[in-house]
Amino acid sequence: MDIRKVAATASTLALIAGAAFAQDISSLLNQILSFLQQNQQLVQQVVGQVGGVPPACQGITFTRTLKYGMSGNDVKCLQALLNVTPQTGYFGPLTRAAVIKFQEDNADEILAPLGLTSGTGVVGPATRAKLNQMLAQAPQVQIPTQEQAKTIWDLFIEALKKELGIAPTPAEEKPAAEEGELLAEGMAVPTGVTVHEGDQNVAVMAFKVKAKGSDITIDRVDLTFEAGGEQIVYKYINYVALYDGENAIKGVDLNKDTMEKSGTEYSVRLSGLGVKVEKGGEKVITVKVSAVPVYPAGTLPSITVKIDQNGIRGVDTAGIHQYAPKDPAGISKPFNLATAETGSVEASLNANSPKEGVQIVSEDEDTEITLGIFDIKAKKQNVTLDTVAVKLNDDASSIAIRLYDGTTLLGEKTATTATTTFGDLEINIAKDTTKTLTVKLLVQKGANDKAYKVTLVSVSGVDANDNSIPPISSIDAETQHVYTKAPVLSNITVSADAKDLNGQGGAEAIVAKITFSVTAKGGDIWISTSTNDLAVEAQPSSGNATSVTSVILTTSATAGTWGYKVAKDQTVTFTVDATHDPTDAGYWRIAITKLKWATKEDGTGGDTWDGKLIEDLKTGYVYLTAN
Repeated sequence: MDIRKVAATASTLALIAGAAFAQDISSLLNQILSFLQQNQQLVQQVVGQVGGVPPACQGITFTRTLKYGMSGNDVKCLQALLNVTPQTGYFGPLTRAAVIKFQEDNADEILAPLGLTSGTGVVGPATRAKLNQMLAQAPQVQIPTQEQAKTIWDLFIEALKKELGIAPTPAEEKPAAEEGELLAEGMAVPTGVTVHEGDQNVAVMAFKVKAKGSDITIDRVDLTFEAGGEQIVYKYINYVALYDGENAIKGVDLNKDTMEKSGTEYSVRLSGLGVKVEKGGEKVITVKVSAVPVYPAGTLPSITVKIDQNGIRGVDTAGIHQYAPKDPAGISKPFNLATAETGSVEASLNANSPKEGVQIVSEDEDTEITLGIFDIKAKKQNVTLDTVAVKLNDDASSIAIRLYDGTTLLGEKTATTATTTFGDLEINIAKDTTKTLTVKLLVQKGANDKAYKVTLVSVSGVDANDNSIPPISSIDAETQHVYTKAPVLSNITVSADAKDLNGQGGAEAIVAKITFSVTAKGGDIWISTSTNDLAVEAQPSSGNATSVTSVILTTSATAGTWGYKVAKDQTVTFTVDATHDPTDAGYWRIAITKLKWATKEDGTGGDTWDGKLIEDLKTGYVYLTAN
């Protein structure tokens, strides 16, 4: 781009729009530059996306599975593609975290085809294919460095300002240099931490730094680890990082090249931190460690992490180095080591599992119904399930029981009341995530007035370390009532009031109204016209219920010789008004405890419902006074 041409164009525009336009252009360009300078990570992402193949990836094609602990030029290319810093060629915790994020950002191509929802951190075939696609599609262009880009911007802005007659930007006035003091102290939490084999980024110590008299930028922290005796620390802990809240400041792999041994102590320096603490302010920094996948054999030591006196260095605005902590004892915290925790699963009934209710089946063809939806959550480790066992309470008029993962059929077995085990499964559940499994039943055509309930009896499998997971407690789904024709209740509204019916200031009565809709499914339905068939009760909050005799049933449905007719697929509203004077003070409610219905006009071919099928046909409690 020719800056002179840009400047000339801007000058012409300035003549048209005046000085205000010139000021706006200058302000806009400065804002753009400021944004780029303050968002260097974004700049690097853009450079990475349009900048062609990184130097580390020249001649690289991903052909092998990459995972934690591996090394090589392909790992270094992987780090370059995923913006992992530093790019050491070693597959450590930062690389694994970047792989997981990459897999989840491209879940549709990498995870979904495998039935996964969370990244694994392992570069398998699907991940390699995506990475190789990135290498193949990358344009071969030369991108200037960030410093070069900044210089170009500076030249462009100054040339444009000169052409438009705008004064150069005055140098930013720096605050007066002040000498400060750096203070540091240990935090109470975390404490007594146990780090298991393979654990990643476990907080083992935290410390607070304070800046007095000046802003202070923390640029270096020296950490010392001691495991006692001749124990080699990096045989147990292979990574350490400093965190500001949830944001990583800097981390380093621990090995013989990065740690300095002195007696039984192993030290590591984390420098170039750039953590600013404002004058009079404070900041809490957390030390997190990662463990090797498998600890060495033998008794596991306790490890102490320590910051010695003056082990934290900062620089104030006067350019003077400040050191902390002042205490000769420094800051320290011990933590324990333990072998990997055995993974486990927690089973529960999913919130969307069908409540006890009615399911309509076809008279002409077999019908699949949902019996239960179960959540299986992996805890402590990634888990792979290999069997799932369920049990039916009744197999009459049923054909097959099926297990689904979403819409994917995992297995089908002949329906039986004996325990049914679905085997040869490979259900992967990442740590702290949940897999939802659905059990369905294929019911014979014409099945009527059946009640099915399924129980999740057991699951089996292994964790990431091939340890067998412990058993679960069985979980019952709710009963599903199967009919070819039946009413479906909806739109239930209730109200109840305490009223002095005689106006004499005596005992109060409860006056209630319960309204509900009935939809006829599978065929015509008749609801009994007799209020006795509703078995309306006045129920105290404690004590025995009383039958209510003052009951009125109203509806727009046509009454026959036995019941009110609701035509197939039609919906009709019914209202029950009930009044009761219990004479006893206290909290009372009105409830419909039965609903009698039929599939024929003479009242036959139906059923009488109670319990959970009509549990919502009741009011709330109201307080009644007595004489």
